[in-house]
Amino acid sequence: MSVKPLRGLFLLSAVLLSGVLFTSGCSIRVPVSAGVGRISVSSKLAGKAALLITDETSNYVFQGNPEGMAYGARPHEFPFGQALEDASIEAFSQVFEKLDVVRTYDEAARYPFMITPEITEFRFSYPNFGLASAANMRIKATLSSGSETMWEKEVAAPEQRKGMGVDEMGRAASEALSIAVKQLAREMASDQRLRKAVASPGAPQVALKPEKKQEESASKETVQTKKTDSKQSAWAFKKADKTADADGDEPIPAGKPGGKYDVAVLIANRTYSRQGIPEVEYAHNDMAAVKKYVIRTMGFDPENIIEEKDATKGTLETLFGTRERPEGKIFNWVKPKESRLFIYYVGHGAPGQESGEAYFVPSDADPDYIDTTGYSVGQFYANLKKIPARELIVVLDTCFSGQTPKGLLFKRVSPAMLKVVQPESSMDRGVVMASARA
Repeated sequence: MSVKPLRGLFLLSAVLLSGVLFTSGCSIRVPVSAGVGRISVSSKLAGKAALLITDETSNYVFQGNPEGMAYGARPHEFPFGQALEDASIEAFSQVFEKLDVVRTYDEAARYPFMITPEITEFRFSYPNFGLASAANMRIKATLSSGSETMWEKEVAAPEQRKGMGVDEMGRAASEALSIAVKQLAREMASDQRLRKAVASPGAPQVALKPEKKQEESASKETVQTKKTDSKQSAWAFKKADKTADADGDEPIPAGKPGGKYDVAVLIANRTYSRQGIPEVEYAHNDMAAVKKYVIRTMGFDPENIIEEKDATKGTLETLFGTRERPEGKIFNWVKPKESRLFIYYVGHGAPGQESGEAYFVPSDADPDYIDTTGYSVGQFYANLKKIPARELIVVLDTCFSGQTPKGLLFKRVSPAMLKVVQPESSMDRGVVMASARA
């Protein structure tokens, strides 16, 4: 397993009732919708315009992986075409006195003006250890008359951050799209030079040539807008209140206070007693940063945070239980149906040499006998399912290949002989996030 400084840490998210982002299989369909609301304009532009939404545009689906998760993640699909059409109709019908949707350039040629919207860039990620969803979008709108371009501008919506999971990602993407389209419509309606050109006789044949400086600034323009989200979760990002961490990394967002019975367990295995097992250099620093996040963003009481550095097998069994006695300490710390339980582990992972079963590597483990000296990840999940917490959040900064930057953890086996069997990790009340690669 390779552990990097926290700024380079990318975690997969999420197993939220229905699926696992880091397993193979079909793409994840992200729900997208759009609505721009009322646009404040002095008056509509005179004339009749065609909004060109080709079938290709209407059916457009963006497919890609979250940033930082090109390996191992399931592709996400965003059906942006219909959302772009809906947002454009709502927005540009408030700009022109008359707006019709057309599907072909031949139809558009019958109108004095044609508006063409286009998504030029979309990026998305699961930042803050996977506990948030983030979406960035750029959209361009072109107003043409005949073969001439009268007005063109590209807008980048500010990054939209929401809560955790696929639905929240859909909200972030939808709001980014809506904000960009609304801003484009507002600027088109308020452009005085465009108004004069549209109102002038013969305007359909005359292109509006913007000044060079304006043209350059338009390509770099960024919308500044106030975000209002009445349904932000406890870990939702708030731009207005940030505190940079001591190491100068990205500011840690402030969230709402958590519940008085919420419990966090943070485990960082950096140093191993067995000779030949490489140190996980940044483990303790990463745990410290996660602790700040859990306190500031998730609202956990510092007194309800349990920290374990270089945990042994006995420590893990005491915390999470065993096969024979699945009710460990955490089971007793949780208040049924009221507590949120957050678990973070950073350290080595490895597969059993015969079974391929995934194991956490305790600080006192012997990787060559991991089946007896490791802590089973499958048993870990099985025992967690018995804990009556209101919500479970598990973040694993590890992989289970047995590989490290300095070579294989095992000394008596060939890498070709190793296989990893991913344990069943879905939980009815839980979310699991795991590293994308070794």
